[in-house]
Amino acid sequence: MRKSENYFESSNGINTVKYFVYESENVEPQAVIQFVHGMAEHIERYDNFFEFLTEQGFIVYGDNHIGHKDSVLSDDDLGYFCESDGWKCLVKDEHRLTSIIKKEHPDKKLFIYGHSMGSFITRAYITQYADEVCGAVISGSAGKNPALGAGKKVTSLITKLKGKRHRSGLITAMMFGSYNKRYKNVKSPYAWLTRDEKVVEEYEADKYSGFMFTTSAYMDLMNILDFVTEDAWYDKVPKSLPMLFIAGEMDPVGNWGQGYVEIDEKFSKRNMDDVTVRLYPEMRHELHNEIGKEKVWNDVTDWIKERN
Repeated sequence: MRKSENYFESSNGINTVKYFVYESENVEPQAVIQFVHGMAEHIERYDNFFEFLTEQGFIVYGDNHIGHKDSVLSDDDLGYFCESDGWKCLVKDEHRLTSIIKKEHPDKKLFIYGHSMGSFITRAYITQYADEVCGAVISGSAGKNPALGAGKKVTSLITKLKGKRHRSGLITAMMFGSYNKRYKNVKSPYAWLTRDEKVVEEYEADKYSGFMFTTSAYMDLMNILDFVTEDAWYDKVPKSLPMLFIAGEMDPVGNWGQGYVEIDEKFSKRNMDDVTVRLYPEMRHELHNEIGKEKVWNDVTDWIKERN
């Protein structure tokens, strides 16, 4: 696999966004996948998965979001997006990367793949830029959260008192404190990510993973989640866009599978042309890093190949 890197200017007018391109040195590419990573991590955590994708005939592009690893002015900006509407900048930045891909590969079909917070960005993206892609894979996403309103009120209050760059243990506990409650023999606060303990250990040891978001970034996260789980969002998604929703049944982000049941039901009522919802028993949040991940990898590539 050949891995290269480049940069583009963020839509926030301040940051430079680093992105990577993954290509096979032996396999003729058939299509392009734009990958959108999750919260408090970085795109290079997916290198093993991307090597598999390139072997399957895909070119993969992925950036580190503003507030993450190589796309910050300094490490003090980890977990901080910008002064206002940071989540909208994240969506616009993905479209900027799309424009680069389209220029470099005008003859290839493009699919977008978002995981976790990246799934929220992708869900917002397809309400504006769906005509740019031939399909969307939504991994580790969520349904409506009834506690979101209270969370936004608390976050707003703390932001007013402490500032937009404050890092609040209280907000973090509200967001993630109950995520391990259904697992036995928990060894790490990040056990909810995957049953593969080696992956969890690597995540904990990674300076650029697991850092705490600022109050403003938490508000951005809640605002984008609110936007993509409202009934109005479903009406904004083009009826003809192929979509694959995947999640683990033991993923707390998706409310232990119930969020995906909700998504399936709401899209079924709208008679979409091509929406697939797939839950994986026993698997947790990071399907691509789970024990038995090879099945997920193959299911995703089969789905994309069928629509290429």
